[in-house]
Amino acid sequence: EFCVGNNFEELGNVVLRFVDLHFGNVCSEDFSQLSETSVFAILKYEKRSCLEKDVLDALIGWIGSQATLDSDTKEKMLSLVDLVLISRVDLLKVVRKTSLFDDQAIFDALEEQVDSEDVNVALAKNGAKLIAGKPAGCNSNITVSGKLTNKLGQRVTMELSKEYLINKIEFLLWDLDDRSYSYTLECSLD
Repeated sequence: EFCVGNNFEELGNVVLRFVDLHFGNVCSEDFSQLSETSVFAILKYEKRSCLEKDVLDALIGWIGSQATLDSDTKEKMLSLVDLVLISRVDLLKVVRKTSLFDDQAIFDALEEQVDSEDVNVALAKNGAKLIAGKPAGCNSNITVSGKLTNKLGQRVTMELSKEYLINKIEFLLWDLDDRSYSYTLECSLD
């Protein structure tokens, strides 16, 4: 409240990052007591990484606790919830039953989820950028294969164009010999 009300942008970002990292604990009970401005600040936070379903649940509780909330403000807040990041089951069993979103918005989110299935998000045509590492093979091109390599002990870093629900990552290792491998997969929203 203090940061938003007094335009302390840098401190506000630190607070928003903390709220995001601990969203379930911070917002479980106190979210309904936040001001409209603070709720908008949380919803507009671009580096938000908490579960979108948790954000929606908190927002539904907040909307329900506001006796004088106008419909325009409610619509603006709901438009900041990314339905694509909510599971299909929750879209159909939870979101739809709230009647806060029209069926078209839910179907659009479902369609985008289906369209993004089995898509190699590590390709340049899908907006990926190679930060560290190199395309695998002499003539390989990241825009074609998405296969990457690097020397032992060095990172391969890929920047994706947006947030994705990733359901498959393949590690293609040398086969038919006695070498052993170890790897660490790290992901981050920044």
